[in-house]
Amino acid sequence: APGFWGDASSGKICTACLSGTYKDFGGAAECSSCPGGIPQSVPGSTALGDCVSSLSFITFSATVQMSQAEFKSEAATFAYISGVAKALEVAEASVSVVSVVEKSTGRRRKLLLTSVVVETRVVVVADQAAIVAARITTDNLNSALASVGLSVEELSSFSIVTESSAVSAGGIAGIAVAGVLLFAASVVWCLRARRSAKSFPVEDFQAAAMKHLEDMVDAAVKDLGGGFLVERTGKFSPLV
Repeated sequence: APGFWGDASSGKICTACLSGTYKDFGGAAECSSCPGGIPQSVPGSTALGDCVSSLSFITFSATVQMSQAEFKSEAATFAYISGVAKALEVAEASVSVVSVVEKSTGRRRKLLLTSVVVETRVVVVADQAAIVAARITTDNLNSALASVGLSVEELSSFSIVTESSAVSAGGIAGIAVAGVLLFAASVVWCLRARRSAKSFPVEDFQAAAMKHLEDMVDAAVKDLGGGFLVERTGKFSPLV
């Protein structure tokens, strides 16, 4: 099926395309990588148009009344992921269980009740993160999980982390300013080095000039809101 690869005819479960890949046709063939300019995609993507420059990772924890051994069964884990995907209106491949921790919740008729805290992660396109996060409520999750016999007793607050591979306009402006500064500083350095050759070691002057230059470039890029980091090697690296 589109968004998946593997031979289902052999009785095996097909695998969803990983983040950063897509597949727009059925069959056992592997998924294709997203182009370099838009290298990210949610798991299970079915078209080139699903490739984007930014993804958001929404993480939250849900307390479910069930033992750790019970939850870790393939059926229970799949039922939970399926219910969460339905509640949040995302593909099942976008939902994953990060960790499962068992805890005691009290006693009922002399029986010790146990629950599991399920840390859950959902991958979505960045501009949809706020919409999807708003659906993370106890009522919404329980409505979707009721059909599979699960329920959420408690829900933690969620966090959203966005990763972008695109160069921002501020980043480009920062690089332009850095280039101008590098050129100007090289001219100044040449003039001063020539005048100071007899009284000041050239190597020491070069090191001091480069340190001062890097500090100026760092400040310029930050002021412009650029998404780049000036390393002490004198090279520019995109912030990941």
